[in-house]
Amino acid sequence: MRIKSKWIKSESMLEEQKGLMVKTIALKPRIEIALNNIKNEVTKLAYIYTELGMIEMKIRESTNSYSLNDDTSRHGNINHAELFQSRRKGMTIIMSMISLEIVADRLKTAKDISEVVNALAPTIAIMKSIRSALIRYVSSTQEEISDICEILELVLMDSCQLSNGVLDFKEANQEAIMLLNDAHMMAEQKMREEFPDLTKIFSKRVS
Repeated sequence: MRIKSKWIKSESMLEEQKGLMVKTIALKPRIEIALNNIKNEVTKLAYIYTELGMIEMKIRESTNSYSLNDDTSRHGNINHAELFQSRRKGMTIIMSMISLEIVADRLKTAKDISEVVNALAPTIAIMKSIRSALIRYVSSTQEEISDICEILELVLMDSCQLSNGVLDFKEANQEAIMLLNDAHMMAEQKMREEFPDLTKIFSKRVS
């Protein structure tokens, strides 16, 4: 009976290991789905971003039409207001694209369950920040971003259970803020490089 009980225990442990392996493998398709969805969203946002090319034409037109005439000045102010909104939209889109790519890179570099936990911990806050930012300018992405966020949350929860990991939400949020700040600086640099005239116009307005 003792021998039998040992075998039962061994078989039980083996089944647990098999179950762990199956669950670990099951995480991969979810991660692939998340990566594919992120890629699709970046492509959509990149397409919307190309519309900002029209801003350069508006800047040249408004610059060439500057005059001391009151009516013309008012017209210029209207153009400036439109350009300002376009710039904010552009910044939001670029920052969202960069943030999505940061999330994707973290997913790609995670090689085991513990690394998945560390990689994903700050990404949930990043995704929610992207979703909130895009609601105003590209509301059509809200549902897709929410789906990606939900997948990442499930992967993170399963990874924590499998690795017996403990999430430090305070640390994760602080890391998310750092990553979002990095994304914002990269977005500003990209705007300066691609739309130098636009940057000069807004620098004059501030001064």
